[in-house]
Amino acid sequence: MKKNNTLEDFNLLGKEYQMNVAKALIEDKDFFYTNIGDIESSIFTDDKIRMIVDIIKEQYTKTTKQPTYKVIEWELKTLSNNDDLIDIKDTFQTIKDMSFENLAYTKESATEIIKRMKMKKVYQEALLKVTKKYDAEEQSEYIYKFQNIILPPYSTETINPADFLDSDYDGTINTKVPTGIDKLDENMNGGLKKSTLGLLIAGSSFGKTTLSSIIACNMLYYGYNVLHIFFEDTDKEIAYKYYATLTGEYSNEFEKPEVRRQYSKKILSSISRDKWDNNLKLQRMNDGETTVEDIKGLMNKYEYQENWKPDVVIIDYLSCLKTTSNEKLRAEQSWQMETRMVKRIAALAAEKNVAIWLCQQTNRDGLKAVSANNKMANVQGSSASYQSASAVLYLDRCGCERNYANLSLVKMRGGTPQDWKNIYLNNGTCQIDLSDVIATDPTFEYNEK
Repeated sequence: MKKNNTLEDFNLLGKEYQMNVAKALIEDKDFFYTNIGDIESSIFTDDKIRMIVDIIKEQYTKTTKQPTYKVIEWELKTLSNNDDLIDIKDTFQTIKDMSFENLAYTKESATEIIKRMKMKKVYQEALLKVTKKYDAEEQSEYIYKFQNIILPPYSTETINPADFLDSDYDGTINTKVPTGIDKLDENMNGGLKKSTLGLLIAGSSFGKTTLSSIIACNMLYYGYNVLHIFFEDTDKEIAYKYYATLTGEYSNEFEKPEVRRQYSKKILSSISRDKWDNNLKLQRMNDGETTVEDIKGLMNKYEYQENWKPDVVIIDYLSCLKTTSNEKLRAEQSWQMETRMVKRIAALAAEKNVAIWLCQQTNRDGLKAVSANNKMANVQGSSASYQSASAVLYLDRCGCERNYANLSLVKMRGGTPQDWKNIYLNNGTCQIDLSDVIATDPTFEYNEK
């Protein structure tokens, strides 16, 4: 049976990470006594490491002390009937000989996962008792209580504004991630702030993927770490959009080897091979099967296993994500589930301190000339879905000639909403130009400073 790759076990983080956790249990006294009472060996997905952790737990149960390598080695000798004994001993020796890698990450992340699993277990046990003992009305009351105790609707820490007076924190340094589109960045006061969500809204085939790829490529050019998640396009199609952004050539031309060779030098002179290798994660995920938690798990994998963290995340696009595993809820409350999912993505941006651009489609009215100007009323799903966003870009092509479009910065916290009419936006060459007629609309609903 295939494991679910979420951070409810150590599967996504790899074998080396799991060996580091086992090593910390043996060598780090604080880590051992903080976690030994809660850790379950089942959280380790490598069988040999799991057996070693079982021995560590058994020794603690017998002696209430942290076992040494010598004690564990002696216990391994008693496993003479185990067919995998040689492999287990080899794994144990590797753990003993290895040096700690990313020790702070390992201890912090492992403790978080262990406590999360303990909390989940306690919650499930309590809920089981409630469902067996009480009727439906009383169950609803207890569920409400559980939610407010375990998932309170407020931050766990209160805030004292006076604490910021003596702080060295400089809010002007590296807090904004620009789009690389000059006039847009001017109105966004430098770009999308880290820890916040931006929405990029457009009708089907209007240019969501093109514009998001332009932004991603620009960020890579400026040296930011970019995680670009997509669902419907192929790897090559997205890569060719990057090439088109840098060269002005039609992206489909890069299907030809001779065209790739022709532009290779220009592409690598714009973005070095080192940046392609180290600053970009281009990730295709399963359409309709990927949850927000899967994306968080992917980010955790990069952070804890590869020591790599994005500055900006592009998700193309919302409707390709799975809102919930509950089929009934997904069918009966699709808008509410989608709104909740946008809020979870906004919370993920805050938790990971990254800027996230989330692409989203309009409904059918967004494709019609008579209703295109309604903008946010045309957003697919509930209008509440964009309330969590700090920035909203709306793209339409109604009333425009081929390769031209209208772009609106509908909402911008700390910036100036604005309309750009009849801009050049070529889906084929991935080129954008906002230097044409600009008209600011003073009636925008959002104009937050």
